[in-house]
Amino acid sequence: MGSNGLLVLPGDDWAVVKLGHRGIVNSVLIDTNHFKGNFPESCQVEGCLYEGSDVATLNSKGEFPGAAWMPLVTRCKLAAHEEVEKESICTTPITHLRLTIYPDGGVSRLRAYGVPC
Repeated sequence: MGSNGLLVLPGDDWAVVKLGHRGIVNSVLIDTNHFKGNFPESCQVEGCLYEGSDVATLNSKGEFPGAAWMPLVTRCKLAAHEEVEKESICTTPITHLRLTIYPDGGVSRLRAYGVPC
């Protein structure tokens, strides 16, 4: 355990999602429904503005060349079979979300609420 109460283990898993429209995300919902024994200990959500059309440029760390990931939701604890909704700390328009889970596990759903711009 780290000093912040989060599990400290090497490794993580991530997924990048392209939003339907460029927009400002107000809140994010992370759902571990149906994952009672295989849920992540914690997660974080980041966003970036990437106007390129080729997602093949995404590298093995989930980064686009020339695009910086900004935190939307700082690392937070998750629980089994539960929905967690967090307000976004970023007010910058984004086109992509990156969900990183620690160390691994299942997430049923990731929802982003906001406004297109």
